[in-house]
Amino acid sequence: SNQVLTAPDYENAALIFQHGADSVAYKMAVKMMEKAVEIDLNIDRWLLAAATDRYLVSIGKPQIYGTQYYKETREGPFLMCDFDKTKITDEERRKFNVPILAEQKLKLIEMNRNIGN
Repeated sequence: SNQVLTAPDYENAALIFQHGADSVAYKMAVKMMEKAVEIDLNIDRWLLAAATDRYLVSIGKPQIYGTQYYKETREGPFLMCDFDKTKITDEERRKFNVPILAEQKLKLIEMNRNIGN
């Protein structure tokens, strides 16, 4: 109904689509965040990175920012979804408020630290 007008409106819409159930929803989240960034260059870009990664993983391609994790079993460790670490630099990750590669390794260790305790 043409009620999505401002960068925060687009960001909120992207958040809803990010929690959808398929690649169509995830792609819409990417488009909404791209529009939010187009309107306001200062908006937090983390959701754009996360939506991009979730969309790529959903269509069978490797993520590029490193925001998506999964567990093979309920009790198992967290694993990082397939990841092409060559597409985005750490400098670019910082611009998107995504941890750099070294920080991502530490985050994964921390996420798994208390499993089974």
